[in-house]
Amino acid sequence: MTKTIQHKGYIGELELDVDAGVIHGEVINTQAVLTFEGDTIAEAKAAFVDTVEDYLAWCKERGADPEKPFSGTLSLRIGHALHREVATAARRQHQSINSFITMALEVAVGQAVQPSHPIRTAVPNSVADWYSATLSEEVERHRVKPQATPILEIRQFSARVQ
Repeated sequence: MTKTIQHKGYIGELELDVDAGVIHGEVINTQAVLTFEGDTIAEAKAAFVDTVEDYLAWCKERGADPEKPFSGTLSLRIGHALHREVATAARRQHQSINSFITMALEVAVGQAVQPSHPIRTAVPNSVADWYSATLSEEVERHRVKPQATPILEIRQFSARVQ
């Protein structure tokens, strides 16, 4: 069983090691390897906070910028045909490619979004509900089986939005 905790934007994942009788963890949203451990949950949480603070102090001492936990920028490589389909679908919805892909990714990870764009205001309760209804229509119309992998779901989503 794993549990996540947060401190200053850094996310620590706690894991119980029954054999060793400890709770160990790792900061999961940096490329730097930051680990911590404790005999109790309270000790593991305190060790996590200490690890993050030590990392920030270490960076400061060296005049280095600490890694930001996910900057919000994502570089993506996709085939030219899919790129064209995404661009066309986004334009039809009067959205930027970035907004269109962001919405598709929100659906893929099951994140509810607040209506903030004309296309989203027509969504029943959330983008996820809309996506689910849209996928059901697509399955019925084309007799396709829903795919389990998120990449295929995003492609189905982008094809339907066009």
